[in-house]
Amino acid sequence: QSAIRSVFCGNLELCSWALSDAFVGDSFVCIEVLDELQSLELQRRGTFRRLEADFDVISKVMSLWAFHQRQTLEDNEPAKSSSLPVLKKAASLLQGVLVKLLPGRLLERLEEFQESEVLVRIALAAVHNNAQLRLQLAVNYADNNVIAVMVACMVLLLRGYETEGAADAADSEVEVAFQLLGDDKLPADGWSYTSYCLDVCLHVLSH
Repeated sequence: QSAIRSVFCGNLELCSWALSDAFVGDSFVCIEVLDELQSLELQRRGTFRRLEADFDVISKVMSLWAFHQRQTLEDNEPAKSSSLPVLKKAASLLQGVLVKLLPGRLLERLEEFQESEVLVRIALAAVHNNAQLRLQLAVNYADNNVIAVMVACMVLLLRGYETEGAADAADSEVEVAFQLLGDDKLPADGWSYTSYCLDVCLHVLSH
């Protein structure tokens, strides 16, 4: 473990490469790299912003998530899958990166990933749990597109409930994956995230 960590220690470019290349299927390496990136942000403030600006880390982690979500759900015992800890670490890293982005950049990323329910959920949870970020988005509504982004997020979240009903929607792969995360800040049901959107809209109306 220490040998693997030493390879990636302090090297953002190598860590970024590892998340999107040959090591994507190696749960052990992925966990070590994700841990190293979290550690670097604690050591050097601004690491997360640099990761996003220079290495498009959000896109890389989303690709990583897609692979390990599939591996987890295909496992005979998903809760014991070696890919599940990767999902937990990836969710934690994404939350950390998203709250460090400037509000305008956060909205841009949400627009770019408006068809990704995973990222939309994680971003909305990050906003919900960060009062300062929520306030910044709301007070600058005249200069940003926060309302349009929140509406688009709600459309995505509600889409799964519009045809087959809530029972089938609850069985979606994303909801199962989030249930397996076992993180109170990332509820499994889609309705919680819809309420987060409405909460932002209420903040806008209050300004």
